[in-house]
Amino acid sequence: GDGWAGDEHDAGHAVQRDVLGTSQRSRDRATCAAGRDRAAPPPPPRGGPPPPAEAVDEADGELHALLGHVLEKGMLLCNDKRGPVLAENVRTLKLLLGRWAPRLGAKLPLRRLLILKQLKARSKGDEAREVQWRKAALHLLNALLANHLPLADDEAATTIPGGHWTRLMPPGSPALANAPPAASDAYTPVGPTELLDALLSCVKHARKAVYDPAATVLGQALASLGGSAAADKLPACEENVFKYLSELSMSDYTQAGTSRLLVLLDHLSEGYPRLLELRGRLLAVWARSKLLEVHGDGRANVLRCMTHAAARERSGAGQEEPAPLRGGPEGVPPVTTSVTKEVWEGLLSQQQPEVQHASLRLLLELAQHHPLDKLWPLLPALDAALARHRAVDCRALYHELLIRLRERAAEPGAAVPDAASETLLRSGLLVGLCDPDETRREAMLGYWHGQLPRSMAARLVACFETLYAPAVEAQWLHISTLLLLQLVHGAPNRHKTIFVKTLLDTSSFQPVGNLAPTRGSASLAMLPWGHEFFSQSQPASQDAGEGGPLRATQSQLYSQTQTQDQLGGVPATYSSQAADGG
Repeated sequence: GDGWAGDEHDAGHAVQRDVLGTSQRSRDRATCAAGRDRAAPPPPPRGGPPPPAEAVDEADGELHALLGHVLEKGMLLCNDKRGPVLAENVRTLKLLLGRWAPRLGAKLPLRRLLILKQLKARSKGDEAREVQWRKAALHLLNALLANHLPLADDEAATTIPGGHWTRLMPPGSPALANAPPAASDAYTPVGPTELLDALLSCVKHARKAVYDPAATVLGQALASLGGSAAADKLPACEENVFKYLSELSMSDYTQAGTSRLLVLLDHLSEGYPRLLELRGRLLAVWARSKLLEVHGDGRANVLRCMTHAAARERSGAGQEEPAPLRGGPEGVPPVTTSVTKEVWEGLLSQQQPEVQHASLRLLLELAQHHPLDKLWPLLPALDAALARHRAVDCRALYHELLIRLRERAAEPGAAVPDAASETLLRSGLLVGLCDPDETRREAMLGYWHGQLPRSMAARLVACFETLYAPAVEAQWLHISTLLLLQLVHGAPNRHKTIFVKTLLDTSSFQPVGNLAPTRGSASLAMLPWGHEFFSQSQPASQDAGEGGPLRATQSQLYSQTQTQDQLGGVPATYSSQAADGG
């Protein structure tokens, strides 16, 4: 019905947002939300059957072949003309791969020919259909690479593993009624070059819905070849990709062409940052030259490219790489060193959260290895733009950056910040204790709890020294109390019950007498809390009996003849509360 179609439509769109073509900021937000909202899965019951994925026998070749045929049948169903159905089939296949691939690995037979055919799919007169086919193939190939399965088929797999699926079914099975005949077991394996060429053709596609995810998958595919047996084919593939990108940078000077190339560089370098270093960092220098010429998403693409280049500089230093990956630009400085203080201040003051988020990502990467004396002058601009930013993910990155800078400043031989920079550094982290988002407050409370002394006396002194800053003067008492109470969390008996019964449980209280208000008194100041529970249980005859109502004027405790010394310094004022107020 229509309701089912609507649900399927929503599920399909959720798949599109979750896998490919999303920005780093969107992935960070989704990760934070998942970490906050998703509860841990319950442990499996003791003595029960193992999960289905663990029950698969690793030595059963026919079972592996059957699983492979199930997945291949699902791949064929991904050609459905209805977009939501196609997306839901892709999501199901990715879930199955996530369960079986980590256990079986290369033993899981999947013919890449099915993916290759969809990557090359063409539909005359129906471009939307062609886009759906190619997107489905890109999602499936992304699922294979994300589960560490090989990019291409095994060269020795010249037959269908385990035979045709009809041979695995028991005789008389209903599934054999309409099954096609198994003509031959022959199969031509698909090599990495064919798949990379097909991915490059998708990168050259005119529609962004195709070239955007294709660039991400192509970067993953190039990275997977680096340590594989097909590493000798990597230089030629690198050259083909670099040739297309360099030609695009020199031929299309329009705004649309520049935006397209920046998107391709961003997604390609995310998985394979070496592309930015080829030919004397030609592509990286080109992207850096566009930093102040483009705006919005284009500027965010440039900043992410620079982040990928900076990450490679840090992770690749001193590490031995495979032969095809060795070598680099000679005499060309990193693109990140050309960003001046004025440029940083302009980037941080932007109104687009995407640009600020990408700037923080780059600064966070530079904070891992960049000289600290180049970063301290940026603290005033960071504090003014991000201390109370409206986006919670930007504030989270800002706090992470300050923590990293504080950690590096404490290292031996590090450049010590001046007094003003140290105050801004500490003040920004203290402001996080008053963050509007509960998750951020908890994170910063945990950080400061680990930084302060664990003894009560030393922590109390730190409250007056470390925890004070002009920016949090109004909240100083609140945050100091919170961090003092955090010491209780380490006590071994902090979960011990203090009160066994609640105050509303009146069964454990014994009334002394009738505590109902007297007719001569208009004040209830002397009546204790909960008196109505006891007064309702007393008989009315006690009002005039020996155990009659307790009157303040009849009690020697409140006699006006008693002196102030006899009452322990408390004035005898209760006996004057008469009904007439005199």
